[in-house]
Amino acid sequence: MEEQHHQEMAGKTAEALIARLQMSPPINPLAVAKTEGRVLRTGGSDLGNRYDGKLEYVPSKRLFLLYYNTKYDAGLPDGEHHPRTLFSISHELGHYFI
Repeated sequence: MEEQHHQEMAGKTAEALIARLQMSPPINPLAVAKTEGRVLRTGGSDLGNRYDGKLEYVPSKRLFLLYYNTKYDAGLPDGEHHPRTLFSISHELGHYFI
């Protein structure tokens, strides 16, 4: 029951965020991250099997860094991301906003 409550609260947080940003589906997670540009930076690279996404806080700069793995994007046109990459970015944004 507690887990269900947390899931519902996460959903409400996401809905409120999208409403505040005046976005509609499909939501581009990098566009969401860009709205936090003052305190959040993103960067992607082929990280092999190290990890798919990572969120790090740098206290000295009072800044969050969101890293994502682009290994799944191979063969796609520049600027396009595989659904797995978009999921990883979205997952890390969930940590950031919650």
